[in-house]
Amino acid sequence: MWKVIELSRFLPPEARKVIEETIQFNAFFGHHENLLLAMATDPSPEVRSLAWRRIKKSRKMPEKKGVREFRVPKLNTDARNYTELNNWQTCDLTEPPLTMKLSDQEIEENIKSAAVVPSSITSFPYHTQGVERLIWAVIEASEKVYGAEARDAHIRQQLQSRKRMPKIESKQCYQPKED
Repeated sequence: MWKVIELSRFLPPEARKVIEETIQFNAFFGHHENLLLAMATDPSPEVRSLAWRRIKKSRKMPEKKGVREFRVPKLNTDARNYTELNNWQTCDLTEPPLTMKLSDQEIEENIKSAAVVPSSITSFPYHTQGVERLIWAVIEASEKVYGAEARDAHIRQQLQSRKRMPKIESKQCYQPKED
């Protein structure tokens, strides 16, 4: 997203306006939680340390009850780098869910060492075959049953069934084995 913003600056004003409107419409990638995770993996130790300090600050913010509302942020398309896309003083700072399981001591150590995101976070699956498989399982379940609970039950039942009979390669798999 940052690269698109950066490259759009070389376009004529009319084209840049159209591009910036489209970027703003799809600005969920620029949400402060996503930016904090990107900053925590930045090559620059200063940016990583800044990310961990902001994560620490987000833990001190008053906790809101209920489901957190995800609001698409208003991006600063004139920013000098991606860390300035959000106005950090006015945004409703919340901690990224992927860092919530880290202790305060681990956060403090990451601030001091400007550590890259710990392996407990980077091991989170994304764009893997397993995730793709589960996406198709959700789609398939959504076509067959109605409601979140029914869909969940259908997926769990399907996964359990696959554990019992993982692979059927031929008709021999159906025939009982003789002792």
